[in-house]
Amino acid sequence: MKLLSILAFVIAASVANATTYYIDYVSGNDAANGTTTATPWKHFPMDSRAALNSVADTTTIVAGDILAPKGGVVYITSGYMLFPNGATGNPVIVDGGLWGTGKAELTSNNNGLGMWTNGGTALNNC
Repeated sequence: MKLLSILAFVIAASVANATTYYIDYVSGNDAANGTTTATPWKHFPMDSRAALNSVADTTTIVAGDILAPKGGVVYITSGYMLFPNGATGNPVIVDGGLWGTGKAELTSNNNGLGMWTNGGTALNNC
């Protein structure tokens, strides 16, 4: 029983430490903090088009974090973006249905191929 209590505490603590980052390809700013819908980034972290040395460029995304692209916006990225700190069972979550209207559309200018496919990244509403 004590082991279950410790396990529940560890899981709750990891979820409590997760951060949601908002992305708006149309009107975001990579120098913003990205942690509210009023201060979204323009690009995803690890997108090579994020402004060099900006907050979006230098923020480390960790397992359990949520990346929330604005619904109703088409995101064209520069290629494959895998989040290496995510893991099967505790992924980085990309959820395009948390804000905005409708779902976010994610696409790549790398031959139109999708990008987000590994055990450490989970896609929702995209």
